[in-house]
Amino acid sequence: MVAPEPSITQPRASSIECAADFRIRRLTNKEWEIHILSSTARNWAIQATGRETAKEVDIPIRTDLAGVNDFTYQARKRGYRTEYVGPRGVIYL
Repeated sequence: MVAPEPSITQPRASSIECAADFRIRRLTNKEWEIHILSSTARNWAIQATGRETAKEVDIPIRTDLAGVNDFTYQARKRGYRTEYVGPRGVIYL
């Protein structure tokens, strides 16, 4: 039996694991929370947030609206997908 040829473009692991790399939700009017969902996003978040250990990255990032906007912008520039859990449901950015 012949094995199929590998695909030229391999899907990112995060697309198999979950639909999004990050999940964002509002906790209060001034506080937001960012959860890291995929392993590729986890590696980038260690560099982007300055957190030094994987354990620190597993703790959700808490920030204000400006912080969420900047984080999401930087993540999207690098091809990461964000899931926003809002009052009217889930939106993927």
